[in-house]
Amino acid sequence: MSDPRAFWLDEQFDREHGVEGRGRYEAEVRGRIDEFTDSWGDFAPVAFAVTAWRLATELSPTPEGPDDDVAAAARRAVVVLARELNDLLAPMIGQLDAGVPADS
Repeated sequence: MSDPRAFWLDEQFDREHGVEGRGRYEAEVRGRIDEFTDSWGDFAPVAFAVTAWRLATELSPTPEGPDDDVAAAARRAVVVLARELNDLLAPMIGQLDAGVPADS
């Protein structure tokens, strides 16, 4: 049985709507590969992980108006919210599923 999740990212949708058979996140990483420059060959993968995390969770400022790419900004906001809410609520859902009393 997998860990309970209140929210998740639809990786299949990401792959299906990517470019040339690659997921949208992969395309974003490939398009911004220079941002990983400082992490190549590093003994500890922290810098690489931080860059990957930033690309995955980056939120641009709110759009200035309807002429901006509102749909893309809104999707990025929902992705971040889904991840954060899942991290917050998944342990509680797991306890409920397991029948663990709330006061334990």
